[in-house]
Amino acid sequence: MNRKISVRLRAAARRIERGFCKGTLAVDANGDMAYPSSRRAVAWCLMGALEAEYLLPRDDSPALRILGAGIPCDFPFQIRSKLVQWNNAPETIAPEVATLLYLGAEIAAEEGR
Repeated sequence: MNRKISVRLRAAARRIERGFCKGTLAVDANGDMAYPSSRRAVAWCLMGALEAEYLLPRDDSPALRILGAGIPCDFPFQIRSKLVQWNNAPETIAPEVATLLYLGAEIAAEEGR
């Protein structure tokens, strides 16, 4: 199970590297909202990248548990809200989001061994 999560977290990181957005799950080339799994999507927020990779972001999901532990701040919210707040913070940039996803993938792979 965690091996699949690891593969999907890496794929989500690659989405963020291709295009990153804040405030909505995904946008198209015109900057309009798009479904995260749509072919029109060219940029994703953290949650949108997870959703596009079928890591449905619920607070009890293994992927969110792993990612929530790696957030470099302490928002007093549930894991999902914590990740959304961090993604949308003005100082958060795409390389940080991708790094978090890659670190999560490494943790998931280790847990799967």
